[in-house]
Amino acid sequence: MGSRLWTTTSRAAILAGALCATTSLAWGQTGAPNAASPVQIEEVVVTAARRETTLQSLPQSVAVLTGDVQRERGQQRLEDLQAAVPNVSFTNTSNASQLYIRGVGNTFINAGGDPGTAFYQDGAYVSDPRTTNTSLFDVERVEILRGPQGALYGRNAVGGALNVISAKPTTTPEERVDAVVGDYGRLETEGYVSGPIGSGPLSGRLSYQARKLEGYTKNLLAGRPGAPRRFDDLDSHALRAQLASDLPSGGRLNLLASWYREDEAGPALGVVSTPGIVYPAQALFGQTPTNEPRAVKATVGSTELEVATLNARLVRPVGQSTLTATVNYRDGLQDFLNDCDGVEADACRYSTHTSSKDYYAEAYLSSGGEGPLRWIVGATYGRLDQSQNVQVPWLTQLAYLSPGAPTNASFPIHYNGGGKLNVESIAAYADLRYQLSPVWALSAQVRHSRTTKSSDEYQFIPTFGVGATGFRNHLKNSHTPFKLGIEGKLAPDILVYASYATANKDGAINVGALQSSTVAPEEVRSFEIGEKASFFDRRLQVNGAVFSGRYEDLQIAQVIGPIAALSNVPKSTIKGAELDVTLLPASGLRLGLGLGYLDGRFDQFINSRTIPGPLPAAPSDLSGNQLPNIAKWSANLDTQYKFSPAAGYEASVGAQYAWRSRLYFNEFNDLDNSQAAGGVLNLSASLKASDGPWRLYGYLNNVTNRTYQLGTTIYSGLLAAEKAVNYAAPRHSAVGLSYAF
Repeated sequence: MGSRLWTTTSRAAILAGALCATTSLAWGQTGAPNAASPVQIEEVVVTAARRETTLQSLPQSVAVLTGDVQRERGQQRLEDLQAAVPNVSFTNTSNASQLYIRGVGNTFINAGGDPGTAFYQDGAYVSDPRTTNTSLFDVERVEILRGPQGALYGRNAVGGALNVISAKPTTTPEERVDAVVGDYGRLETEGYVSGPIGSGPLSGRLSYQARKLEGYTKNLLAGRPGAPRRFDDLDSHALRAQLASDLPSGGRLNLLASWYREDEAGPALGVVSTPGIVYPAQALFGQTPTNEPRAVKATVGSTELEVATLNARLVRPVGQSTLTATVNYRDGLQDFLNDCDGVEADACRYSTHTSSKDYYAEAYLSSGGEGPLRWIVGATYGRLDQSQNVQVPWLTQLAYLSPGAPTNASFPIHYNGGGKLNVESIAAYADLRYQLSPVWALSAQVRHSRTTKSSDEYQFIPTFGVGATGFRNHLKNSHTPFKLGIEGKLAPDILVYASYATANKDGAINVGALQSSTVAPEEVRSFEIGEKASFFDRRLQVNGAVFSGRYEDLQIAQVIGPIAALSNVPKSTIKGAELDVTLLPASGLRLGLGLGYLDGRFDQFINSRTIPGPLPAAPSDLSGNQLPNIAKWSANLDTQYKFSPAAGYEASVGAQYAWRSRLYFNEFNDLDNSQAAGGVLNLSASLKASDGPWRLYGYLNNVTNRTYQLGTTIYSGLLAAEKAVNYAAPRHSAVGLSYAF
């Protein structure tokens, strides 16, 4: 089996045209072009390796998106990353962000688990996935690191890491304001003021964003008390203030404070009927869901999200070396309420209240100079204090619990569970790179970390006589992930590399489940070969990689009784390839192609599906099934043409096309719980005066108005295993005006 999969992967890579896969996919921080060539692919500077370096000299798979481009394309949330980056996907289940990189991500929506991709904001690790899918604003760039990053980025970077970097204060005055209007009642504004404060070394930056959208999905029960008019709406406000100062002894100190708030109806979770299954509301009240993607029946619905962040970052020289230290505090709150039966009757509600306090500190020392040995040594500390309450009151059929009872006899159930969670983690790490010769270099990374989790849980289900408080759970994990690599600069513009890496996801506590045993930690061992090459005086860039990872105890979400919980898959394998090609065939014309291939399979997994009633089905052997939320094939096309329509004016037009093969939303690979293959086309354009302060831009996203699913939720068997679906946005458009003072 392994040989066959490797052959398939290798053929995909060869057909793609190189060792396949990963590179800068968008516009990054640029260096000065070579004066000998007026048309060149810009150099992109990243900090993915904990020091500034150009992307093409970095021996790993990193994609970069810049904030200005994403803003003008109307793509400022995590789900928009998949429009530009192959082997990246996003699902949204019960308003919990689930980002997947190379097939690994977050399958859990309750407290106690962790994402499989590490999320960093301005150099600080963010523990709570419920507060990560905020609207990005005033962002310099987003770096997406594909593949295990356990040694350098630490806990839970099994599939990769995401680093969002805010725009920094400038030493010269800059001001900009944007206003955007569009369909579905879209009204947005965003801007900043940046520059020196006084005549000293101090500079500052104040940025803001306000977004409002009436919503893509109408509520057929609008007008009832508590029933929203529309769903998939947005009402958000954000502020960020920064101070930066050059220090007398060298170096720079940056202080940041930000606040973000959303208050809206939230995502539409439309219940979709399963053929042959009679849901409780139909049996009890004769009512059925609409089964329409843009219309729901919801008696309630609300989402409130608030995040406050304080961040301090110091960079200063220490002898010939550089010290970088980051301290971060993040306070998050989310309240979510939705109707989980999809009918007129108030037969089911799902609500969560989650609050978290996230503390993070990191310090590392990096070598300077141009010697053959470069090194980084560092340490981190993280703490998460979180509380969560989940309540699900619903009416089920008495016949489920008492066979022979009338099918129209109801039985009320009210689940109320949750608790407090404390997570504490410490780690120390080192990164070494030694230049063996002008061509070859060796590298090694290692980290040792210790994580403890403890919980104080409760659960109340009065109709079943369950009433428990003070249930405590505890786990302790120690991991030592590492990475070994070799790289060769075969020519000034050709880099080849190979690496072997391991990474771990911490064990989990299913908070509110009152389980006596915790969930085992997840581990991956991965091998990768890649290349990065530029040709024709940097007018053609071809980056690629092939990789294989073996996973032990992959964590996957299950419905156990009335709640969602994590369990372990003993053995799984993900093999794949990526290719990214950028071509500048003529002045002003840029062509980009990204291809991704993932073969993710369960090697050993026996599990029972959720079916109507209180008992699960007989266990099934799922070995060989495709892992959920993985598209086997992905393709991204990105074209932009810049030109002068008239003297004194500059214009650009662009098109993006993102295609994914079939994606299954659960481990059983059911066709009726999957998203068929298809693609989405987005268009964008801009116009500006060459020397003027204004810029006009617009976009038309999902041009063909394709209806497709972002994710699904399968409810408890006592709700007849109802399926709720979250759909992506329909065709929508907007026009913006940017004015720089």
